[in-house]
Amino acid sequence: MAVSTYSPVAWNDGQELELDKLKQMGNNEQFLFENMPRMTYRGTINKNGGLRIAAGRAVMSPANDRGSATKQVNFGSFFTPGCQPIVVANGRSEGGVYGSKKLISITGLGRSDPDHRGVTFFYHTMENANAPIQARTVRGGIIYWIAIGW
Repeated sequence: MAVSTYSPVAWNDGQELELDKLKQMGNNEQFLFENMPRMTYRGTINKNGGLRIAAGRAVMSPANDRGSATKQVNFGSFFTPGCQPIVVANGRSEGGVYGSKKLISITGLGRSDPDHRGVTFFYHTMENANAPIQARTVRGGIIYWIAIGW
């Protein structure tokens, strides 16, 4: 059964049940089921259901004189203990030479791979060594990240 649109349903205090609203609630449930993201997690275990997606952005502090900075992101209790989420990231630097190369490394908190606790991003810029020092200085940046786990 294909449902074309989602329409919010509201009930007022003391209002009697209406057949049209009940039908729309059923249509909304079907719409959400048909349009929810589906994926298969193939990390430490294979899993098709109960998956969680976390996303965000981490604001990086200004880079040191070698053009690198680190940032830790904690997941709190979002992922289940024992989960090793798959994390991908991309970044944008503030300042520096336009089109400079950036390297983003992803590790866990005190370990090599991310786990349910969080992730550490290592951000390094590879600027043109012939550029003046003020053009090579990165004033900070933003890491955009997505983590998928269970």
